[in-house]
Amino acid sequence: MQAILNLNVKRLREKLNLSQEVFAHRLGVSLFTVYRWETGKASPSTLARRELSLFLYNQKLIPMGRARQISGLSKAEFLNLLGERNIPRHYTENDLEEDSIFLKKWK
Repeated sequence: MQAILNLNVKRLREKLNLSQEVFAHRLGVSLFTVYRWETGKASPSTLARRELSLFLYNQKLIPMGRARQISGLSKAEFLNLLGERNIPRHYTENDLEEDSIFLKKWK
């Protein structure tokens, strides 16, 4: 997925102040997998992208629009997944800006 290519997994992991081991455990992947993502030798699978997007969204590192883009899900699917996982929705200034741009295009 194109969205994940622009995602610096290492930078995000370091911003969370997590080791590769802890980051891998929280995402349910191996340490080797995280290493391969960070070195660009592999990209996260569909399931891993969803878990990564939920994790980053829940940590308030990315807005919902970006999380949905990374996950590859529609808005409805992503909202359902948030509900299933009991992850609270948050609305950031970035979300407001994205919504404003979207609404301007529809005028």
